Amino acid sequence: MASIRERNGKFNVIYSYTNEKGERKQKWETYETKAEAKRRKKEIEYKKGGVEIDEYISRCMSNLSLDLETRKIDFLYRNDVEKGTCLYIDEEKIKRVFYNVIGNAYKYIDKDLGMIFLHIEDAGKMVWVRITDNGSGIEKDELPLIFERFYRTDSSRNSKTGGTGLGLAIAKKIIEDHGGQIYAESEKGKGTKISFSLPKKVDEKKKI
Repeated sequence: MASIRERNGKFNVIYSYTNEKGERKQKWETYETKAEAKRRKKEIEYKKGGVEIDEYISRCMSNLSLDLETRKIDFLYRNDVEKGTCLYIDEEKIKRVFYNVIGNAYKYIDKDLGMIFLHIEDAGKMVWVRITDNGSGIEKDELPLIFERFYRTDSSRNSKTGGTGLGLAIAKKIIEDHGGQIYAESEKGKGTKISFSLPKKVDEKKKI
């Protein structure tokens, strides 16, 4: 993690790193404006790279498959993006988004035959990831609040499965830090769909 400190009218980004000898060191970088410092802080905290979509989804879901199987929830996957397309993401951070959103979904599936559908759609420079469940759904007046820190719906407050109310707030921050958007649609008693967008890796050959 990195931090920003103001000193003598300038902004210092402070972070730790490991040198070639394996020693932990601290580094200070100075910027004229807070905006520049914030950009640098984000670069340090997010290790972005290219990863092929199907390969990445497979790796993410491998760690969730046992939970879904134990809970007797069917998992469906469809990718409508051109084969070989890569995302440009911090893999560990986005994996946390998948875990938070899908984990939140299966907690509140109250039907004998549970279902989670993961759908990838093309959107130019971005892709849309849509995760739909057939769970208990969310009341319309609560829907705009579910991405706020520590907010928990009535059903989660009254349930043994209720968490801290941080999962979707964390997901929202990670998605927005990647330049994406996230929103929810839901119908009480029928289920919920969480949609978020992620950037594609730019094909340098196509730019020329």
